[in-house]
This record gives sequence, structure tokens and C-alpha cells, in this order.
Amino acid sequence: MPSFHKKIYISCDGKILPCEKVSHKYALGEVTDKCVNINPELIAEKYNQIFEILNHQCNRCHGKMFCGKCFFFIDQIDSNHPKCNAYMDLKDFYYTFGKLLGILEHTPSIYNNILKIKLS
Repeated sequence: MPSFHKKIYISCDGKILPCEKVSHKYALGEVTDKCVNINPELIAEKYNQIFEILNHQCNRCHGKMFCGKCFFFIDQIDSNHPKCNAYMDLKDFYYTFGKLLGILEHTPSIYNNILKIKLS
């Protein structure tokens, strides 16, 4: 699920969006010539509804620790039964993890570069 980064996007027609890739139907507010219209309570309510619907699915996902899936791009996010195409059951997780380990085993330079990365 998306984390809230330190950026927003304002479209040419004044819509305030969480990012430039998100549909205008998910606008957080708008900027006009006279003011900025934004309702934090309504935004929190919308996001909490989405989190509540996805929470059960995310909690069962074995890939949740490294998930970068934006919930605005989950199939049927506006329904009561959205399906995340990044969801991993245990079998999917083992398969994906195995592929990644295989890449590291066959390309030691990638592994060495990872070791050099300083975490902040």
C-alpha cells in the first residue's frame, strides 16, 4: 500500500493528486484562483476505507515486507472486493525469492553492489 511521501501533484486544471499517475477521480482537493480547497477529514475517511478493505488481504500476503504496490492501481479498488495482483501466497513467495537468489548467485557483482549500499 502506498506510503505518503513528501510530494503531491497538481494537474493543469488544479486538481490535487497523490501522484501524477493517479486518476483525477482520486483528487484530494483543488487549487483555484482564490483558494486551495482541501478537506483532510474526507481524505482520511477515503483512505481509511481503502485500507480497511485491503488490510485482510495485505496481512496474509507473504510479500508485504517489500511491497511497493500503489493501491490506486489495484484491480477493482472501488469495489468491496479488490484483488491485488501483487499478492503472494507462500508458494509464490518461495518461487520469487528463489528467482532472486538465483540471480544473485549467478551475478556476484550485483550482490557485492548491494553489500556496498548504506542504509539510512
